[in-house]
Amino acid sequence: MFKFKFFFTASTLLIGIFVILSSVFFVNVSDYIINYVANSLSNDNSLEPLTEHEIRLNVFFFIAVGSIYSLLGFKKVRLKIFTFLNEFIDIDKVRLFLLSDKYTTKSHSYFSFALSSIIGLLLTLYFLFMGSPPGEGILENSTSVLFLISACIFILSITESVFIKKYTQDRRAIIYLLAFLTAFMIFVFMEEFSWGQRVFNLKSNDMFLTYNFQQEITFHNFFNPFFPLIYSAFGFSVLLFSISSWFFSYPLKSRLKSIFDPHPSLIILILIMCSFSFSNEIEFFEEFFAFFTIFYSIRVFLCIRYPSTQPPSLLVATGRC
Repeated sequence: MFKFKFFFTASTLLIGIFVILSSVFFVNVSDYIINYVANSLSNDNSLEPLTEHEIRLNVFFFIAVGSIYSLLGFKKVRLKIFTFLNEFIDIDKVRLFLLSDKYTTKSHSYFSFALSSIIGLLLTLYFLFMGSPPGEGILENSTSVLFLISACIFILSITESVFIKKYTQDRRAIIYLLAFLTAFMIFVFMEEFSWGQRVFNLKSNDMFLTYNFQQEITFHNFFNPFFPLIYSAFGFSVLLFSISSWFFSYPLKSRLKSIFDPHPSLIILILIMCSFSFSNEIEFFEEFFAFFTIFYSIRVFLCIRYPSTQPPSLLVATGRC
């Protein structure tokens, strides 16, 4: 709790300073960004007036979002917001639902909720005002690495599970499920990097050149026409599974299910991610899903590495956490 307050106070202070400086020197900041984009990202070192206007508008929106976040650093502002919201909803129940996790002794919910929500909202603003990121660009390649990091975290969880002496009834199922998630993350990562084709300059054989829509060594690009249906179905399934586990689960559920259920602290990120699964630009969903896997794998690791001893080993009551 103390670490979260320190992180929140420091971040609001830094963002507040950035907002003030950006507001005072708005013209200089926007001109600098425009010149950088024109000189580094434009083929003819020039931009259309409409593009320059869009960049200034994006800077304004980022300043506005930063202003709102920095205002939350003032306790009186937060109290007024909580007082207003408390007229309509029970803030204590919301806090218990979002910001607690009784299946691990490590407090992570504050960080998970704050950081995942900020990332989700910032990515949304970026996509709405900057459009789809370029294929094989910096954003796509960097977020693709998150799948590999998630796989490594799942491997650490497997290592921990092998040496855990508690919950022996669930251990084998936990290891099998972790192995599946690890294999899936590695598969997604390798697909995003075309199984090293661009790194090692590998050539596609006739089958990939003929039937692969990107003529790359990937398997998912054989099914490009079905992407809108596949991504929409997958996003809807994630949303349906999350909502059912949060609000409609049985009064008693196994520790195994409790560990692998998405934690409510990721609700903002999950809602945004699943809404973008219905977009025609599948890259949007992939970026959100990459960040989701990081938060999800970390939470699973914490539940396995630092398990709470309060609930029974097999069945635990689901007082909302």
